[in-house]
Amino acid sequence: MQKLSKELKAQIPHLRRYARAMTGSRELGDRRAEAALRAFLARAPAADTPKEVKILLFQTMHDMIGSALPVTDPTLTEAQRRAAALLAKLTPGSREALLLRAFEGFSDTEIAQIMGCAAKEATDLIAIARRDVAMAIAGRILVIEDELRTATEIEDIVSQMGHSVIGSAPTKKDALEIVADETPDLILSD
Repeated sequence: MQKLSKELKAQIPHLRRYARAMTGSRELGDRRAEAALRAFLARAPAADTPKEVKILLFQTMHDMIGSALPVTDPTLTEAQRRAAALLAKLTPGSREALLLRAFEGFSDTEIAQIMGCAAKEATDLIAIARRDVAMAIAGRILVIEDELRTATEIEDIVSQMGHSVIGSAPTKKDALEIVADETPDLILSD
């Protein structure tokens, strides 16, 4: 029992971090982490290694909160609020899989155990989450550059970075025509 107690104590910060990320709230996340610990202890699952304890603990947490959407926590910084909003937009299941991989370093097989799915599904969920994140942070860029060669080089760089170029304009007048139809997230102008 002492060995289990020591391992659970070591996992509390990890469980709290995951619960906070899943709920988007420090207070709610901490309450969920505490509830998961209580549920884990009530179940008293047999675990022989620290890794098994961690997997079973996170499985208990996952069973309790599932795909709960993050709430708005007034104590979050602006960057944390933007990150929580981005995570909330992810495909159901993919957010959990991504957080389990990124925060806790679980393998696809371990994530599958925690989430109660096949390893292939866990792999697919992580790929979906990464795609969703990339699409969410990709910007729509307008390039204003009168030299064609420079404009083309800028467009290539922007595209390679995962952004979409909504247009390239050599003059202010041409740029205004483009923005009349589409609103860019960023304008690159010489």
